[in-house]
Amino acid sequence: MRRVRSLEEAGYIAGYSARIDEAATGRPISVFVAVSLDSQNRQEIATFEAAIASSPQIMSCYMMAGETDYLMRVAVADIAEYHRFLADVIRPIPGVKRISSSFALKAIIQRVAPPLSENG
Repeated sequence: MRRVRSLEEAGYIAGYSARIDEAATGRPISVFVAVSLDSQNRQEIATFEAAIASSPQIMSCYMMAGETDYLMRVAVADIAEYHRFLADVIRPIPGVKRISSSFALKAIIQRVAPPLSENG
């Protein structure tokens, strides 16, 4: 407990949460979705981020450097739900230029924290 307390005090521990088994909730499929916008102006970025903020299927979303502007992981029950997600959430957002989807076949590593020292 002393080590945990010192990590909390040093700011390494940002909070606590439970890790939910997505398959048990009926959403066993992870889809990695890369989204490119027409431009990267502030208004278009703000519009996109506001539009996706309340979507419960989006488990994580990152603004990227490189070929795509955003990369998100979406958890869905099946292909039909993913199709509805695209049609109802992503495609209607003004400024979305390109969407690329990759379906995860199997999780190999799912860490919840990075190493706290160089020694691992």
